[in-house]
Amino acid sequence: MSPPSQKQTALREIRRLRAEGFSQYEIARATNVSRGQIFNILSGRTGIGKKSIAAVIGTRERQREMRVVREQATIQKRIAEREIRRLQAVGFSQQEVARRTNVSRRQLRDILSGRRQIGKKTIAAVIETRKAQHGMLLLRDYGNVWVQPANAANRSLLGSYWHALGVARETGDWSLLKKYKNRSVTVIEKGQRGRLKFVTDPGILRELEDRHQLDPKEVTRYDLRRAKRGIR
Repeated sequence: MSPPSQKQTALREIRRLRAEGFSQYEIARATNVSRGQIFNILSGRTGIGKKSIAAVIGTRERQREMRVVREQATIQKRIAEREIRRLQAVGFSQQEVARRTNVSRRQLRDILSGRRQIGKKTIAAVIETRKAQHGMLLLRDYGNVWVQPANAANRSLLGSYWHALGVARETGDWSLLKKYKNRSVTVIEKGQRGRLKFVTDPGILRELEDRHQLDPKEVTRYDLRRAKRGIR
């Protein structure tokens, strides 16, 4: 059986790119063949000329690169969709998911309902904000625990508590924490919302200070070191 001619190879390559889901514009850009010619070739209106054959054969490396870019984009799309659905499954409201992913509520609703595919800008926004998503430390009477605040208001409240705690620690005036007595922060844990009270008792706080549990930066560094060393 004789090997395919360059003409057959070029035609096969154009049709394969189309079958893989690339647009006519993308094929034209990758093969250095005009968009009009690509349309005519795919629709069977005209054959492929010598210049077009040479262009297609000579741009195989660019076509391979285009395939790699497409594969990476597909992976990122799956990651973004998975992240959106994960946040919803964890228990966050659509409003909070939209805020955390920098996606409008309308877009988010359409994506979750299947009315709309997730676009490039949305994918980039979700991927970027995904990197920044992290829990926060919450002080309990037995030490620090990592929690996921339910929304921006609770994240801000927890942050203000740590600030007040830092000032109280430096000045020795634990009365600064009175306004947090009987207050709690709403967190998401195992798909359920829960409320955890702030620690304001001076005796417990002094005991925790002796155990170096009152400096969130220090505890974070310690926990990261333990994680790197594989200590649980």
